[in-house]
Amino acid sequence: MARVVNNTVLSNFSLVGRLDILRELFGKVYVTHEVREELLRGIEEGYAFLERAEAEIKVGEDAWLELVGFDKPGDSLRAQHSVNRLLAGSPIIA
Repeated sequence: MARVVNNTVLSNFSLVGRLDILRELFGKVYVTHEVREELLRGIEEGYAFLERAEAEIKVGEDAWLELVGFDKPGDSLRAQHSVNRLLAGSPIIA
């Protein structure tokens, strides 16, 4: 079952170089634009290990770490459908 994760989860798994655990456990993981923006701020502040998570974030069904949006300009229809699926019952990991 897919999960929604926040920056704490991504940061911790990135720090120890084990994002693969999230992929193995959940298959599909979602992050919001806000989480991605927080990752980017961390990278700008010198936390280079966050680049591991940033490199994995994609949009689309083929992505295991998928960026989804909540009515932000430029969101794809697919991302909006992903959000709708998430709100229908996928657990959120914080």
